[in-house]
Amino acid sequence: MLLGGCLTPEGPTRSDVLSQLTGGSDEAANSPQEILQGHRWGGWHTVVVDAKLCEPLLEACALERAGLVEDAIEHLSRVQRRHSRSACVLEARGALYASLGYQRAAAGDFQRAVWVEPKRAEAWAALGRVQTELDLFQQALAALERAGELGLDTHGYHVGLARAYRGLERRGRAADHYQRAIDCCEDPTVELYVEAATLATEGGSDVLETEALEHALRLVDRALEDDPSSSQAWFVRALLLEAADEEADTVAAYLRALEIDPEHVAAWTKLALLSLRLGDPETCSEAARRAIDLETDPRRRRALEKLLERRL
Repeated sequence: MLLGGCLTPEGPTRSDVLSQLTGGSDEAANSPQEILQGHRWGGWHTVVVDAKLCEPLLEACALERAGLVEDAIEHLSRVQRRHSRSACVLEARGALYASLGYQRAAAGDFQRAVWVEPKRAEAWAALGRVQTELDLFQQALAALERAGELGLDTHGYHVGLARAYRGLERRGRAADHYQRAIDCCEDPTVELYVEAATLATEGGSDVLETEALEHALRLVDRALEDDPSSSQAWFVRALLLEAADEEADTVAAYLRALEIDPEHVAAWTKLALLSLRLGDPETCSEAARRAIDLETDPRRRRALEKLLERRL
C-alpha cells in the first residue's frame, strides 16, 4: 500500500495518512486490530495491542508508514502520558526509537514495558536486542533468557542470543544459537550466513601471523586466476580477509562465494558452527546429547554413544 498518494506540497497531514490506512485499499476490509497485528514497528518489532488503544496506535502506525517516524513517536508519547501503564505503547515507541538509532531511549521503553507487564516474551527479547546494541551483553543475555522462559523460540530470539553470547566471547553457545536460528528459518539470509560463519575466524590478526596471512592470500588469488568460479576459493579468501580485519573485502568475497554456490557456503557455515560447539566445553556435552537423540537407527546410535563417550 502506498501511503504517499495524497501528498500536498507541504507534505501529508495526520488526517491524510490515517484515511489512507483505513480506507480506499485492500486493508480497508481489516479491523484496526488486524492491521496493527501485522505491523512491524520500526521495521522489526510486532506488538500485541490493547483493544482500547487500537485507534491511537493506528494513527501512529499510519504516520510511521508515511515516513513520519518522529511524528509517530511524538504521538505515542502523548498516548503514553494518558495511559502510563500500557506496555504496548512503550513497546511501539521503543521499536521506533531503535529504528532511528536511539538505543538508550529504546532500552528505557522496553525496560518499562516488561516492568508493567512482565510476561510479554517479545518485549523481553526486544530489550535484549537493544541492550546488545549498547554492548550490555550480560543484561541482554538475562533479558533473552527470560523471553525463553516465557516460551519464545523464534528465529529472531536465537539470533539475539547468538549475538549476546558472541559479545561475551562464549563462542560455543553463540554457534549453537546461530545454528538454531538457521534451522528456524525457511530461507536464511546471506547476511545471517556471513555473520555466523565469521564467528569461526574471530580473533583478528591473533589467529594468524600477518606474513602467513599475506602468503595464504597470494596462493588463493593465484587459484582464483586459474578458476574465478571456485566458490571454495572465494570462501577461503573471505575467511583469510576476516582474520586480517579487512571487513569490506571480506563481505565482498563471501557474497561472491554465495553467488557461485549457495549450498557450499551454507554447508560450511553449519560445519563451522558444529565444530565450535564440539570444541567448546560449555556446549560439547549438550551437542553430543542432541546428536544421539536425533539418531533413529539403534546400531548407529550405540556406535555414536561409544564414540562420544571416548571424546568426552
